[in-house]
Amino acid sequence: MREGAAHWEPESGQLLMDFEVAAVSGGVALMTAPLPVGGHGDVEDAQALFEEARSLEDADAAAAEAAYRRVLAIAPDNADAWLNLGAMMCESGRCAEAVPLYEAAVAQCPSEPLLYFNLAIALEDMGRADEALQRYAQCLAEAPDFADAHFNAARLHEQLGHQQMALRHFNAYRRLQKR
Repeated sequence: MREGAAHWEPESGQLLMDFEVAAVSGGVALMTAPLPVGGHGDVEDAQALFEEARSLEDADAAAAEAAYRRVLAIAPDNADAWLNLGAMMCESGRCAEAVPLYEAAVAQCPSEPLLYFNLAIALEDMGRADEALQRYAQCLAEAPDFADAHFNAARLHEQLGHQQMALRHFNAYRRLQKR
């Protein structure tokens, strides 16, 4: 049975599909669209670039840095690329450049405790102890068992004369070391 363009089986009510090939007037246009960001190709490209960057760190720091930046352009949620790039900057005495980089990193990967930890170290190296303590606290909020964050926070609190907070973090550090 037919009704307009639709055709169905009258006894069952099942719609029948017409697969007959018929001539149609008009033309064909091909459209190419870029792959969406975050597609599998991007992940594979980012991973390959990350491995390349890691292999370049000792031999060509500038090329490694450029490769890490390309990884982050493709995959801004790649915490390892943020970590390695920031660490390279700090190791070469560029903590002032690493701080905004790590701040961008924690905006992209807010649940990665190592980013807060490394940001705290960079802030400490710049003499910004109060800000470093805030970042250690954020690290510990994400990973309460992060022993090194407790130790660094304890040391900073001690330097600033916050004896009770220093003791609290030193005790947490010792407890975690016994595990």
